[in-house]
Amino acid sequence: MQNFFKDFKEIKVFQLLILAGGAGAIYFLPYLRSSYYDVMIEGLKLTNTQLGQISSMYGLFTMLCYFPGGWLADRVSTRTMLSFSFVSTGLGGLYYATLPPYSMLLALHVFFGITTTLTFWAALIKAARLCGPKEVQGRVYGLLEGVRRLLSTAIGFGGVWALSLAADHINGFQNVVYFYSAVLIGFGVLAWLFLPRGGEESEESEKINFSALSIAAKSPTVWFLGLIIFFSYTAYSLADYLTPYSTNICGLSVAAGATFSMVRTYAIGPFGAFFGGMAADKFTTSNTMIVAFLAAIGCNLLYILFPGSPALLTFVVANMVIMMTAHFALRGIYYALFEEGQLPVTATGIATGIVATIGYAPDAFIWTIAGNVLDKNPGQAGYNIIFWMAVASAAGGLICTLLFRQIVIKKRQAAQSA
Repeated sequence: MQNFFKDFKEIKVFQLLILAGGAGAIYFLPYLRSSYYDVMIEGLKLTNTQLGQISSMYGLFTMLCYFPGGWLADRVSTRTMLSFSFVSTGLGGLYYATLPPYSMLLALHVFFGITTTLTFWAALIKAARLCGPKEVQGRVYGLLEGVRRLLSTAIGFGGVWALSLAADHINGFQNVVYFYSAVLIGFGVLAWLFLPRGGEESEESEKINFSALSIAAKSPTVWFLGLIIFFSYTAYSLADYLTPYSTNICGLSVAAGATFSMVRTYAIGPFGAFFGGMAADKFTTSNTMIVAFLAAIGCNLLYILFPGSPALLTFVVANMVIMMTAHFALRGIYYALFEEGQLPVTATGIATGIVATIGYAPDAFIWTIAGNVLDKNPGQAGYNIIFWMAVASAAGGLICTLLFRQIVIKKRQAAQSA
């Protein structure tokens, strides 16, 4: 802990807080289903399949925006991009609160895909880099992630409070959207006022290095990591359906279900990521991920073996805590496989683009599939299929991690015998 806070004064804490708060708030609107699934179905008059298609539309456009977003971040100031992202997403939320029809919800989520990825993600990473010198970059990004999760929790519970102020669920949902929109617009103003005006503090913009692209494209580490994240992210995403499971099957109220979701999505995150990082440093990243995938498989199987009911609510919550700890451990450490797989540092940027495009591809289809499953298989039967899908996904990640580890071992043995 003492080493972590060494040279803390060199970090631009206030700017980092703006980045962490904005990053914690910007994904609430496109991911409202994770906390307010039932209310959205009722208030927006959607089927499970339609809600899944809206989410998949958002995921498709985020996937398409990773590469061009990086190019844009090198040519437009981070202050301009981040302010635009926060304010425009907030303005989109104001329209969202009018409960638009299905076709306009699809268009709105295309818009969200642009404002939360194309103009946001790479700019966020670049802006965070400017918050401290190279000697404290680890602490900068550690603080960014940790504080983002904590502020997300606070903002999320603010949404639950906004829901509780209304007389009915639909008006409560509108209150939630208005609340998140106002928070985002506020962070947009703060970003414009307090983030650096231009890119003069940054290093010279990097051009695409085709040598690095060749290295990344030929590296088994890159492709295995892309697949590992693909399977891990699929299983993690399917955990969103624990919210409607807790209300429809286990008898929680809408407000209690939203609180359950906030704890699942945000409160467990800092602990899971920190625990995963500590374990990875001691036992290697791949070994830690193997254990985490096994835990995710086991927890989903338990939901199948012990169908939910109000009487089993304590079990549902306890099992969720273990499962989400495993998922956040995975999310916190999987990029560390670059180092374990001995990917050259010079190829990291290009490799990240490839990995992110593969790894987060499930956003483009998983919600449509899962929503269709629930529509065609009402009640516990539909959720059991969701849990089996999560088991299969975690098993895929486990197999890829084991294969990756074998490649690393062989590479290490070859280097020692050379």
